[in-house]
Amino acid sequence: SERKRDPKTKETPHQKLVRDRIPEIIAANRQQAVCSMLDGKAYQEALRQKFREETEEHLNNRTLEELADILESIHPLAQTHGYSSEELERLRAHKARSGAALPTDYF
Repeated sequence: SERKRDPKTKETPHQKLVRDRIPEIIAANRQQAVCSMLDGKAYQEALRQKFREETEEHLNNRTLEELADILESIHPLAQTHGYSSEELERLRAHKARSGAALPTDYF
């Protein structure tokens, strides 16, 4: 869906998680970012939406940068479930050693 700028305030609403420096970058352009902090289920759902967004961008662009963006959404999502990035990586590595790795061309 296309975002529409409010002609009175010249604001463009973005209802999604933003990277930590985005409000600072917006302020450097003499604009104002209006942000709120999410917690609990709202934060988890926003992270899931960000994961979907980044995955869709990778499917469309197929770049390494988009793959890195997917990881940037997965790590905090794991943390909301009580797991560290290190625990996530250990489990991934264990699964790979146990024969559950995906980097094959078997179909």
